[in-house]
Amino acid sequence: MRIVDDIPVGTDALRRVRPDQMHVTLHFFAALAAEKAEQLVAMYTDISSRYHPFTLSFGSFGVFPDRRRPRVLWLGIRDHDGTVVPLKEELDAALRARGFPVEHRPFKAHLTVGRFKEKSSPAPFPADIFERAVPDVGEQRITHLEVIRSELSSTGPRYTVLASCPFKE
Repeated sequence: MRIVDDIPVGTDALRRVRPDQMHVTLHFFAALAAEKAEQLVAMYTDISSRYHPFTLSFGSFGVFPDRRRPRVLWLGIRDHDGTVVPLKEELDAALRARGFPVEHRPFKAHLTVGRFKEKSSPAPFPADIFERAVPDVGEQRITHLEVIRSELSSTGPRYTVLASCPFKE
């Protein structure tokens, strides 16, 4: 993604996410037994069937957990149809009802574009990066939810799609 490549942060400190691995995470589970994964797929399939495809674009840069100790560099999501938050809230409620763990921190829709290496001191960002307008990189039509297995390795994460749950047309 060109706008990420243009960020003047040392490549020793920031490991950029490959464009083919970028995704918006609604829920993360450290580990799931096969039966729990099947329940999750059934639940996501049911809920996704009640939503129509929607459009997202990107806003400004941000970091987690904060600017003093950045670990993750992200682009904010602009939700043109107002779908992401209600979808996330419905998924949260269904997860809670079935005994799945749910994040208690406020949800911030974002696209992770880079991670700072654990043992490095992140190089400082340009002073205006958080206020800078992000160049228009177009919109993304979201047509489905995916249940993805993430396996970490020394070469980076490997993602396996366990299920694709389409929205209604």
